[in-house]
Amino acid sequence: MEADRIIITQASLEDADFIIKFGTETFQDAYGHAHSKEDMNAYLLSAFNKEKTLDELCDNNIVYLIASIEGKPIAYSKLSTSKAHRSLKECSSIELERIYVAKEMTGKKIGSTLMKKSLDIARERNYKTLWLAVWEFNPLAVAFYERFGFKSFGSDIFTLGKTKRNLILMKKEL
Repeated sequence: MEADRIIITQASLEDADFIIKFGTETFQDAYGHAHSKEDMNAYLLSAFNKEKTLDELCDNNIVYLIASIEGKPIAYSKLSTSKAHRSLKECSSIELERIYVAKEMTGKKIGSTLMKKSLDIARERNYKTLWLAVWEFNPLAVAFYERFGFKSFGSDIFTLGKTKRNLILMKKEL
């Protein structure tokens, strides 16, 4: 089983290029079909650029976790306290902003292993709630989060260029 061989480490500045390339490719693969090329390119350049990624890797409010097998990075997650959702301002919360797994590794428990470690980090840092936003037309992701005990607590809008997408907000009490 692949999950038995996975090593998860906190990302360092040396991981910036992987985060940028992998994040860009994964987001493009998942959502490129739903957006114009111009809108997608503009978003990718703003979300996955070197300066922003290096800043985030130095920010104590953001944690990137890299999952590797035999030294090859195959997934990452991003936890952030930079922005608490307005309905969670009263509690100590952290957002699971991203969890990306290489396409060829899906179904091999890599995402589950990374999720468990992300939950561990949130608990170790004494957060009470882990929350996330997921595209409403991604039932596999919703089901994945539900298996970990996440429950819907509202909705939000994600704007990418001229396109607005409905997001399901989910949270898990820790």
